[in-house]
Amino acid sequence: MGKPYSQELDSFASTYSWASQQQVSRLTHFLARWSGDHTVVIGSGGSCPTAVVISLFRELAHHTPTTPMTPLEFGNLLMRLSPRALLLSAEGKNRDILAAARAAEFADLASAAVTLTQANPLLELALHSSALRAFPFQMDWIKDGYLATNSLLAMVLLFYRAFFGDRAFEKGMGPLFETNRLAIRRARFSQLDSLTEIRHRGLLVLHSAQAKPFAIDIESKLAEAAIATVQITDLRQFAHGRHLQLALRAPAPFVLVVTTK
Repeated sequence: MGKPYSQELDSFASTYSWASQQQVSRLTHFLARWSGDHTVVIGSGGSCPTAVVISLFRELAHHTPTTPMTPLEFGNLLMRLSPRALLLSAEGKNRDILAAARAAEFADLASAAVTLTQANPLLELALHSSALRAFPFQMDWIKDGYLATNSLLAMVLLFYRAFFGDRAFEKGMGPLFETNRLAIRRARFSQLDSLTEIRHRGLLVLHSAQAKPFAIDIESKLAEAAIATVQITDLRQFAHGRHLQLALRAPAPFVLVVTTK
């Protein structure tokens, strides 16, 4: 994939530090102006899980319906609704996200784009559009690996600060990125020694209501890296017939249960 994934995981603490130093006040004020308006958060590829998390942040912070979706879903939505559109793209050059920006402009929607580079095609498009507001940041790592893990993490952390403020960011996020805690988490995941079997049998991820972003993210990572076939469902939906595959399918998929406090 270009470079060892372990190097991306080693950078989590640095990414947190980077996000804590960025100026997010303009983004905070802009998002507050949209409070009360239905907004869609658009991410393509690996950014889809990021869109899910940021949509959840917005609903918690502004108590406003927010829908995560892909660019294709957004284009279809425009035949029915005219929401605000928030576009996420680390490098601002993905064809799908550019198509979504043009679709928003054509529909005369108020839209915004957040990127992690300060020179890219999406920003150029914003320069010539009165409807698209751009918020560029500049990541200080050269380039992520194939799964763009730190870019996605950085985007989530920036929005956490923008929605909840610096005090909540330091108190809520800071402890998660302490060196010892990260090492313990890495050690727990490294105990998974059945990767060959998981690749063969597939993985079923059961999640609680609050843990849905985790389930969506792990499906994205494992599918894009061609590690395993993953299906996700919440714990209650699993009980409506989906549990039968554990008894009637041979071999049964591995099961990962994800819950939160």
